[in-house]
Amino acid sequence: MKIGGTANFSVNGRRYSLRANMNVALSDEERESVAGLDTIHGYLSRKVPAFIEADITDTADFDIKDLTEVDNATVIAELDNGRIGVLRNCWQITQITLDVAEAQMSLRFEGSAGEWI
Repeated sequence: MKIGGTANFSVNGRRYSLRANMNVALSDEERESVAGLDTIHGYLSRKVPAFIEADITDTADFDIKDLTEVDNATVIAELDNGRIGVLRNCWQITQITLDVAEAQMSLRFEGSAGEWI
């Protein structure tokens, strides 16, 4: 059974050429254990942005400025094992740096919460 190796990445319905790196974290909560001198007391919980980050290939068919200004977007990560991660109402947060030698750039989209469908 194939479990990985390929994936697709799209922003507002437009698919981009995905490189070898994509990370997806769709929870809106992060927990931290609290350890006392006597025992574990429990955990703390705090809100964190959900995110999808990906490295894409620079092709001439899109405008880098448009990606920089993405807001209120839907980003979808389709994995080879059938999982689909969706991040809605999100925005692109990184300053996009183009690696000219590799024709590659990194994007990171954050939002309130995402879901696996």
